[in-house]
Amino acid sequence: MTSTPRHTTDTTATWTPPATEGPTVAPVPRVTLNQREACEALGVSPATLRELEAEHGLPVRRIGRRAMYGVEALTRWASEPNNI
Repeated sequence: MTSTPRHTTDTTATWTPPATEGPTVAPVPRVTLNQREACEALGVSPATLRELEAEHGLPVRRIGRRAMYGVEALTRWASEPNNI
């Protein structure tokens, strides 16, 4: 007598995630960077970033001890030939 397995695995089935309720929200683009992110964007160390602020006019906004760098301001600053 031949026995057949009780459970078989259907390898053709696919899972579909449930539909989300309500409207989808687009991600909000970042307008500022912290020090680490600004260093990565410019390819410099934190010490060099501070030097660029002090000696070369790199735009920065300080909130207490925290430094925030505007994405558009950094882009404009970096594209000017006399800054570095």
